[in-house]
Amino acid sequence: MTGFGSALRAERERCDLTLQSISDRTKISIRNLEALEAEDFAVLPSGVFRRGIVRAYVLELGLDEHPWLERFQASHDTFVRRTGISGPEPEAWETFAENVKRGRTPKRRSIDLRWLYLLLMLLALAAAAWATWQYVLLPRIPHPPGEAHNNRPSAPSPPHRL
Repeated sequence: MTGFGSALRAERERCDLTLQSISDRTKISIRNLEALEAEDFAVLPSGVFRRGIVRAYVLELGLDEHPWLERFQASHDTFVRRTGISGPEPEAWETFAENVKRGRTPKRRSIDLRWLYLLLMLLALAAAAWATWQYVLLPRIPHPPGEAHNNRPSAPSPPHRL
């Protein structure tokens, strides 16, 4: 089995992607991507951010994240045993991952309320425009004598007596 970093690089090259294009899409620095492929985990940020970088990289390549995260963890554990640099706490990673997942879930309720508020504002604007037309502008328009200036039918005129 090849190393984690070598396998990751091979997958990236198979997808015909450059480190720059992955960096542009994931917002992960090229320095961190190079360190990941070189399995130089000391360069990567500490804690849960390491796994977040791996997750973003793997998802950008269109790979299943769980086996790759397991491979990363095994490779990282070997690195820790070899160098003595400690890795992230698993509980902290799980908490972080759940918070990220919750933050990425769309909040449909707030979007629906925005549309409701917009509709209510448009109805209020239409009512104000109608009231302005009926009670302010229409009475000021000159009308020929004898013609009603409102939309209500005029009262019949009294009969003429001779």
